[in-house]
Amino acid sequence: MVGIVLTTERFSLRPATEADLDGVKQIVADPDVTKMLLGDVSTPEGTDKEARKWIDEEAFWQKNGFGSWGVFDQTGDLVGIAAASPALAGLGEGPEIFYFIKRDCWGK
Repeated sequence: MVGIVLTTERFSLRPATEADLDGVKQIVADPDVTKMLLGDVSTPEGTDKEARKWIDEEAFWQKNGFGSWGVFDQTGDLVGIAAASPALAGLGEGPEIFYFIKRDCWGK
């Protein structure tokens, strides 16, 4: 797998794998978590499709040199997704950085 692993005192960021799929589905199934960037993808079909995008990123990493990471707490639980993505149309140049954090982790 192509990708960069980052580790801080509180978190570890690494590309999400197939083993993380259920955790990614939990995150993208919450419309309050995804509404600002993805809209409501909380239907079973929308959740599966969106979660799969975050897992199948190897080609994106190879093409762009950056991509998404699963955000894991000190216990190894997936608590979010962070990503760098090419600039959205009309919003500037260079990559954009965004993230999704599980609702039960907000404010901590």
